[in-house]
Amino acid sequence: MNQRLQIYFFLKKSKTSKKGTTPIVCRLSIHPKRVEFYTGLSIDEPQWNNNSSRVAGKKETANGINSQLDAIESRIRQIYASLIVKDNSINVLDIYAAYSGKNRKLTTLNEVIDAHNVKLKERLTTDRSKVTYNKYLITTNHIKSFLKSELGVSDIPLQSLNAGHLLSFQQYLLKQTYHHNTVMKHAKNFRRYLNYAMEQQWINYNPFMSVKCGFKPTLQDVLDENELKALMDKKFTLERLEKVRNCFLFMCYTGLAYIDLKQLEHKNIEVRADGLLWISIQRTKTEVAVCFPLLKHAADILNRMQPIHMPNSNAKLLNIPSNQKMNGYLAEIGSIVGINKKLVCHLARRTFASTVLLKNGTPIEIISKLLGHLKISTTQIYAKVGEQLISTEMKKLEEKLIG
Repeated sequence: MNQRLQIYFFLKKSKTSKKGTTPIVCRLSIHPKRVEFYTGLSIDEPQWNNNSSRVAGKKETANGINSQLDAIESRIRQIYASLIVKDNSINVLDIYAAYSGKNRKLTTLNEVIDAHNVKLKERLTTDRSKVTYNKYLITTNHIKSFLKSELGVSDIPLQSLNAGHLLSFQQYLLKQTYHHNTVMKHAKNFRRYLNYAMEQQWINYNPFMSVKCGFKPTLQDVLDENELKALMDKKFTLERLEKVRNCFLFMCYTGLAYIDLKQLEHKNIEVRADGLLWISIQRTKTEVAVCFPLLKHAADILNRMQPIHMPNSNAKLLNIPSNQKMNGYLAEIGSIVGINKKLVCHLARRTFASTVLLKNGTPIEIISKLLGHLKISTTQIYAKVGEQLISTEMKKLEEKLIG
């Protein structure tokens, strides 16, 4: 088999810049395959000598670029020589991988974290959200602070990591008064970094897998019927508060998460044969399709906020502020109305599950579908069962037992 390597530099004329410079490309060939890559160097086309595959002339600029091309060729031939000693059946892809460093085995924690976060950022346009990406960046900062504060280092070899490091990381965050569940989320992200290293075959196993990162059940606030009524009856003179109150109530009667409300389009709302307004969306977080008729309260609120419906339009249905601003305005609204609970966007979703649905006898399976959950266990966290509902159900049970 012919394993002769050919290296050829040429100009990529189709990529000439507006300034008139043309990038220099390197082509590696071992019959029958070849690979091309940009060298990162550019020149004016008239300066190029096709016969020598170098810059013509003896000027300092020409000599500098030619020296860099010589260095690239020399490095590639060194790689070729070392690889062919190990394996006579090498190809240009092996050579380029070694030259570009794409087959380099990452050996430190910071290298793995950076590689993971770069890949995650690339997926923002496909299947990952900016919120998820930002959460990993926060975890990254916590890990760096932990390494410096607790271990006195800026980085650590992957092979040195053990279960004790993740346990120490958890204790480090707990000492900073972070809530238990917040700490566990960051611990899971830390563990995910090592899973990524294992997937890339940079380590053989994840030393953190034996460490538990369990969440503690927390008592979630919901609005009761009286609080919902007080919120609905209140008249606001400030337009921004009126708008945010209406958006919040719409979420309370639809179960939409903030991001789903933000992305809601005209085409997601339609009047069906039954004469009702139906909402049809795909949950952003779980990618589960959800379709149901709007309750009267929700339909009335929507008609107030957006009286003009444009079926099949991709235009945004509502122009709402950022999540941060919404929560800030909701805190102001709660104070005005006299609701002694922390009003945030996600409270609306829990209120829909508990006060609007579960308390009115809607089966948990239906609630799970309406919320777009993948598992009923997730729904059970949302569905806070009040004492009134427990009392009602026990009375029903007693009537059945008595006969």
